[in-house]
Amino acid sequence: QLLLSAYYWWAQSYVSFKYCFLLLVNDDEFEQNQINAFLSMFSEKINFQHIDFRIALFEDGFHSLYTIKSSMSLMLFEAAHCIDKKVTFTKCTNCGEIFVPEGRKDAIYCSYPSPQNPKKLCKEIGAQVARSNREKNDITTKEYRKVYMKYKMLARRHPENRNAKRVLERLISEGKIWRKKMKNGIATSEDFLKWLKEF
Repeated sequence: QLLLSAYYWWAQSYVSFKYCFLLLVNDDEFEQNQINAFLSMFSEKINFQHIDFRIALFEDGFHSLYTIKSSMSLMLFEAAHCIDKKVTFTKCTNCGEIFVPEGRKDAIYCSYPSPQNPKKLCKEIGAQVARSNREKNDITTKEYRKVYMKYKMLARRHPENRNAKRVLERLISEGKIWRKKMKNGIATSEDFLKWLKEF
């Protein structure tokens, strides 16, 4: 019974914590009364914050010490600072975890271990994984990659072959133009693949 009670308390705390966290970081729309219920924990329901504050003197100076007694209290403590500092939360394009971008605010990959290779971070291999997935699902990208790698390797193995280098440069420059045409609906993927056969 003691274990069941402990688990029930933990599950209830976890659900409440996760719900409030998602309320804070997700782009999903929530009803105004849900937002107000969360913000009320900083006003009329301030007693929900189980946080003790002390001032201590050590290392020749005064320091603020906080004792945070529950996961929900930790959530409220961190949320207040994040809202006050206008912290940006982003969902990692690779693993789907929520993170705070470091450095560039428009970062789309996090610094957590990637699900594809735990020894590497999402920001290290995220773009590579996205390109690989794109090639699997997009015939134009897949076929372009084949031709590109063919001339890339040819130019690398035979630096004296100037023609291979010229063809590679033409492939890259014209390829960019074709991608813009397809994006703007001026050309179709069939037109692109027909052009690609010239190489």
